Amino acid sequence: NWVQSLENAIMRGDFGTTGVPQWLDVDSMVSYYLVQELLKNKDAAMGSSVYLYKDRGGLLKMGPLWDFDISAGNIDFYPPAMQPEGWYLRTQTAWFESLANSPAFQERLKLRWGPFRDSIRDLGTYIDGQAATLDASQRTNFQRWPILNTYVWPNQVVTGSYSGEVAWLNDWLNQRVVWMA
Repeated sequence: NWVQSLENAIMRGDFGTTGVPQWLDVDSMVSYYLVQELLKNKDAAMGSSVYLYKDRGGLLKMGPLWDFDISAGNIDFYPPAMQPEGWYLRTQTAWFESLANSPAFQERLKLRWGPFRDSIRDLGTYIDGQAATLDASQRTNFQRWPILNTYVWPNQVVTGSYSGEVAWLNDWLNQRVVWMA
């Protein structure tokens, strides 16, 4: 009954005092939505790999985030999640479709997106730094498993090199940020 009441409020787009905020930690939903939408995570559409939790007497919260193996364009079997352009999560599940159409939720997204967008503009620098940190590990990994120039499910591309894979990820994410901006 509790979950059904939450879902009813979401589907009505009710952000009044007796609606969604009574049941759901909206800030956690906004943050979850932005991260998952940014990465077009196939597993984020409430069908699998989604964690939610609720402390006794508290609100439902989204998270923790996990399972990003088929995200950021690293997928070759589901066209809505492959390209950096286009909305993903709001087209894949009734909850997010309803929330995305709510003016109150849209306003919360805009407020959170501004600072979030500014911080993710440096994502390429972070990824390059992590790639450098992992350089020795990746060499050992690909000596043990020589798959750098081999298709491995569900990779959309095979660049043939570690630096090529990192560059492809950076390019995809940069295009995604530009499109979402």
